[in-house]
Amino acid sequence: MSLTRLLLARVAYLQGSLHRAFGNRTGFRREHENAARCFTRAYRLDPLLRAALLDRGILFWREMDRLPEALADFDTLLAADPAYSPALLNRGLAYHAAGRFPEALADLEAFLARADESALAGEPVEAVYLDAARRIATELRDMV
Repeated sequence: MSLTRLLLARVAYLQGSLHRAFGNRTGFRREHENAARCFTRAYRLDPLLRAALLDRGILFWREMDRLPEALADFDTLLAADPAYSPALLNRGLAYHAAGRFPEALADLEAFLARADESALAGEPVEAVYLDAARRIATELRDMV
């Protein structure tokens, strides 16, 4: 892959992040649409830029209420790497928000297992994500 494509992908990703932030601050839906387009462009330019697809998926489910598209992005990421923790966590949270509790629990438990493996390997996992995943998984175990 050419250096130009890699740089263009990073620029598109940064533009998407700016549009998303501006959309979150102002509530302008068109900014979220612009962000989704930029993240799409970034991922097409560099399919190894997982953050672009992850952020688009998060944008779809949290800010735009487009769960099927969000799940498709998370599924694509997990098909390439089933242990990709950010996709497991966010897909689990998206399932939880949609009331799909068995799927949410499965993803959150997979995320927590991966986090335990990371901790044993000396790789840090942000405590806020661990705490949220543990809390929600505990609630879901009682429900499912």
